[in-house]
Amino acid sequence: MTEESEPAPPSTADGSRPVGGTQPSELARLRQLAGSVAHDVNNMLLVVLGCLDQVENAPLDAGTRDSLEQARFATRQASTQLQHLLRDAPSTTPAAIDLNAVATATRPALQRLAGDRVTIQLDLGRDLGFVRADFAELGIALFNLGHNAIEASPDGSSVRVRTRNCTLTATCATTTRALPAGEYVVLEVRDAGRGMAPDVQARMFDPFFSTKRHGGHGLGLATVARVVNECRGGIRVHSTLGEGTTIEVLLPRLAE
Repeated sequence: MTEESEPAPPSTADGSRPVGGTQPSELARLRQLAGSVAHDVNNMLLVVLGCLDQVENAPLDAGTRDSLEQARFATRQASTQLQHLLRDAPSTTPAAIDLNAVATATRPALQRLAGDRVTIQLDLGRDLGFVRADFAELGIALFNLGHNAIEASPDGSSVRVRTRNCTLTATCATTTRALPAGEYVVLEVRDAGRGMAPDVQARMFDPFFSTKRHGGHGLGLATVARVVNECRGGIRVHSTLGEGTTIEVLLPRLAE
């Protein structure tokens, strides 16, 4: 798929640029606040994983085993998330990842979160290329995008998770960095919610920024931006008040 590209805004030496009001000092503050509890909580999650392994050895019906696998997936993702907060450097274990596999693995957790109120639909592209990333990190990014989409969605609607290949014919401006022309794989999350005003879109990836009155900490989308930046990808946001939101994550496609 060929897409027209927008002129790229000024960027930093590594091609990225600050998102909204995000500053390095804010990210350092985030790690400092989280680091005091992340280590101990991560250790407790490892205990939970060990208990789940023990339960798996018992005779289980299909429904219980499915719930067990979802609990294991969510616990591993939470452990990976906490490990993010304990390190300053990007992951040292990237691999060739199929975004279709990430979407398929993450969908059950998103559907459990959505319950009967919202349906999670997968629209997986054929002959999808591979990207270089960490599987668990991409799962966390997709879960955070899906979580926001679910919360924004009206009852009875759907959140669509789509994957596809695309070709950028020129340098393309995104929310997080300028992407050079080339081949990319896209992970797209679309909701039919209330949409976002331009001022909210400008700050949506800033740490600690949230429009939620209750339970919002402003960390989920900041995590998405960090994961995508570490993959040297970009994020595009299309949102109109009253018409829903589509967020595209563009990741460089590995050469075959």
